[in-house]
Amino acid sequence: MEFPDLGEHCSLKECRQLDFLPIKCSSCKQIFCSNHFRFEAHHCPVASEEEQKSSATSQDPVCPLCNRPVPIKAGESADYKVSEHIDKNCASEEREKVFKNRCSVGGCKRRELMPLT
Repeated sequence: MEFPDLGEHCSLKECRQLDFLPIKCSSCKQIFCSNHFRFEAHHCPVASEEEQKSSATSQDPVCPLCNRPVPIKAGESADYKVSEHIDKNCASEEREKVFKNRCSVGGCKRRELMPLT
């Protein structure tokens, strides 16, 4: 596997699918794939009847980098919102600058991937 630490497995025993965009249940706090994140799909024992009726708006995808829920509104694409979150305000500590080696010539602002002497 190329990315063994990326994504999480669905908590449903019958599924256990590796999902790169897992969704955390707002009631039982377990992680599910896109097929089983709704209350009725994983038979959530904690969710009340009111929550089950409004399940389309109460469950949000989790960012794979910072593990924070990304709020989405009804009708919005979860993939698009998570991508936007990663591009704009993801607070992941794993993200670091790639080009951090500055040129040693005075006045030059160019940065390189590898240090050059």
